[in-house]
Amino acid sequence: MLDGSKILPRIPSLAARSHRGHYRFRGVQEETSFLGVPCLTLRENTERPITVSQGTNQLIGRDISLLKSEIRRILSGDTKKASPIPLWDGHAAERIAKVVIRGQHLL
Repeated sequence: MLDGSKILPRIPSLAARSHRGHYRFRGVQEETSFLGVPCLTLRENTERPITVSQGTNQLIGRDISLLKSEIRRILSGDTKKASPIPLWDGHAAERIAKVVIRGQHLL
């Protein structure tokens, strides 16, 4: 990688402590978008397209020159800003508990 960056194994709450992340695992895309941390996904697609359209995730695919230029851009401080993602407010468990207590169906 560039400038001593390393691909790290997934560590709980790593995204919360990061200014930028390089990950090989799925699931981090949501965390980084919620936390406003840039995320470069080295795949052609994602199961969470909202992390690309509204979050901080960017699909890089196998384009090494794009990867290098995006790493340089992020390291220079030019990062993609996330828009608030509907219902990603940290209160999902509360909403689910209210539904369960009322005995309503989720769908």
